[in-house]
Amino acid sequence: MEKLQDAYDFIKHHTKRNIPVPEDVLHEAQEAEIEWLRLELASAFQEHIQPILDRIESNLTVICEHNTNEPAEIFISREPDIVSLLDDAVSLSKTIDEDSESGEEAIPQDIDDDDIIADETLITGKAKSIRFTVVFDDGYTISRSTAKDTMIETFRHMGFEKVAQFKNRTFKGFPLVGTRKRDDKSGNWQENVGNGWYVYTNMSNDTKKIMIQRVANALKIRLSIFDNIDAGINTVTTHKARKPRAVFSFNDRPPLDKRNSVLAVVKTYLHMHPNYTYKQILQTFPDHLQGSYGVVRTVEEIEARKSRGQQVEIRYFLDPHDILIGSDGVAFAVCNQWGDQFHQFQQHVKKLGWTLSEV
Repeated sequence: MEKLQDAYDFIKHHTKRNIPVPEDVLHEAQEAEIEWLRLELASAFQEHIQPILDRIESNLTVICEHNTNEPAEIFISREPDIVSLLDDAVSLSKTIDEDSESGEEAIPQDIDDDDIIADETLITGKAKSIRFTVVFDDGYTISRSTAKDTMIETFRHMGFEKVAQFKNRTFKGFPLVGTRKRDDKSGNWQENVGNGWYVYTNMSNDTKKIMIQRVANALKIRLSIFDNIDAGINTVTTHKARKPRAVFSFNDRPPLDKRNSVLAVVKTYLHMHPNYTYKQILQTFPDHLQGSYGVVRTVEEIEARKSRGQQVEIRYFLDPHDILIGSDGVAFAVCNQWGDQFHQFQQHVKKLGWTLSEV
């Protein structure tokens, strides 16, 4: 809680003086909030709420809405798979470090303001975090069994010498890739990748993706990052059973769910046509393929609708690494709402000469 309070104090200090809050600080505050909730709320849920729900035989979802300085509200819904509609939803389930093979409790790390710590809470219970796949502009694809290995192999493909030139972010004073080893008792902050190189890996999977994208931008390397489907993920949910979600392979790449498949298609198309404007992308992927939200929408339009009170921000991929930019400089986002419309999108992909098949 101390780390979270420090972040809050820092943000308030800047806000009062109308000084922009650094993006890294906002991100770390959000991570600290999740860690605090994971430590306190998940255990309270298991101790007090789960015994109550165990006596209910119907499938349902419990939703808690928290607004600052207001009492929390609790809702019950029988609508299935609500979690799939929330792209920023984070599991509060108890997890263990994703790279531990023995299943034993991992060693906690010291934490300070210079570090980005792991998303996984270091307590017993075996589960894996969502891994990701990196696809370069030439189609070269990297997807390893852990997010850490995917990041390392991505940097290896880029060239450790080139990645070592990235100095915009350090961890405890150490670069993302370098030749200095951090010596301490734990010894697992960095990964020895050979030839004298060390990659700093002790960070959340979200941060790994952010760092890959930042390095790529700095080196002017075009690539795309997609979350993998991992059936091993635990979620805090009241569903007793859930039908496995269909996954699809785009051009024989690792399988993705519907929404991420659409994102992969649009990203790849733009990478193959870097001179296309937003209007040309919109013409290639017309609105009727999705419906009222459209396949793509400009960030400006999404923000305008949001300012009018419409909750559209949850309908599109708005993470920084998912925002696309046409040759005309227009930033746009891909819709993440896909149900029955997905079949016609599949047919459209075939017309482009690609495959998008269920696996």
